[in-house]
Amino acid sequence: SIDVYAKQMLESFARFWPPEVPLMVQLDDDLLFEQVEKMLRPQDAIAVGLEDAHEAFLARNKDKDHATNYRKQVTRFSYKVFALKRAMEAALMARKENLVDAPRYLIWMDADVHTKRQVTMQDIEKCLPKEGDAVAYLGRKDWNHSECGWLAFDLANAGDEFIETFANQYISDNVLKMDEWHDSWVFDTVRKSAGAPPATNLTEDKPGMDIWPQSPM
Repeated sequence: SIDVYAKQMLESFARFWPPEVPLMVQLDDDLLFEQVEKMLRPQDAIAVGLEDAHEAFLARNKDKDHATNYRKQVTRFSYKVFALKRAMEAALMARKENLVDAPRYLIWMDADVHTKRQVTMQDIEKCLPKEGDAVAYLGRKDWNHSECGWLAFDLANAGDEFIETFANQYISDNVLKMDEWHDSWVFDTVRKSAGAPPATNLTEDKPGMDIWPQSPM
């Protein structure tokens, strides 16, 4: 048996989240497939392997990550962005095919997020973008970048366009021109750029570095 880094996240999600909210897990390879599958519910899904654009990005930039400084670790933090793009494309395909369970919202949670109690649909609504906004996020007024362990995109209100722009910073290697290379910095850069769709800060004016306890979550 191999340790699954996201074990607590997966098991607590399966236990506490509503059945109407399916989980999509991306695995780099099939090494842990059977172990992960046992933790999930029938409505959840596993995507195995990396897509071509991500493989190419990793190959181009394989020697660029700084050994200790997370602000300059471009490949390490690329996995989230490409996984988001993949999930968005699956969601848009479901919408195109008019499937009854095609999602309007796409939520990202980091693999170290643990759910501590039963989650209701009303709970989730408090953590989504307000009507008309493309994305909800956890801003930090006392730090120079947001906390992106939780992101919620409204695919009916340009959330898909935001994810495309986000991912294109990596596909084009534009990320390497930025002051910092981790996904939170890139997310904030896209969010603040001219013409970006509106966003909902779930922790507006909340103090401190550890922002999760002050969020609706």
